[in-house]
Amino acid sequence: MKIRTTTSLLLISIIAAVGISIVVFTQSKTSAQSADISTQCKVAQANLSGPVKKQDLKTRVYRVQAYQYIYDRLDTFVQRLENNNQPEADTLREQANILKDQIKLFENDYESYNTARDNTASLKDCSKHPTQFSQKLTDMRAKRQQIDSEVSSIDGLLGTTVKSRIADLYTQLLATGTSGAAL
Repeated sequence: MKIRTTTSLLLISIIAAVGISIVVFTQSKTSAQSADISTQCKVAQANLSGPVKKQDLKTRVYRVQAYQYIYDRLDTFVQRLENNNQPEADTLREQANILKDQIKLFENDYESYNTARDNTASLKDCSKHPTQFSQKLTDMRAKRQQIDSEVSSIDGLLGTTVKSRIADLYTQLLATGTSGAAL
């Protein structure tokens, strides 16, 4: 009985010691992270307001211009198909409308990301408010991931769906000839 009690007390003290060390380790890790954020936030802010902002703005302008150019060409092509009552015109119109909506969503979300980046870069005394800076940085990164997702979605729409519809249309038109009669 005495051995069982001693063993139980030993086990409880080990668990308590490990539990205390885990709590202490967790607290020191959090304070270490805060100290690291406090020392590096000024450098991060300088990068966000300088080279990152410059590159982001270029990328945004170039992407929107490219997407708009593709949409304009697709829209013109679909209008010609509709005017000539060609097959796949309705399907391609739907895809063009989806593309237009995705471009608008990309622009709006890029604006939101731009605002989040500027808010992160302009936080006053980030070294005194590491938690607030970290939260703003996390929010900014989430908005950036949303933009990446939208770029993938647009690329998928253009690279897979629209491309295959145009290829199908091309095959149909070759099979029927220019007059619409089968060869």
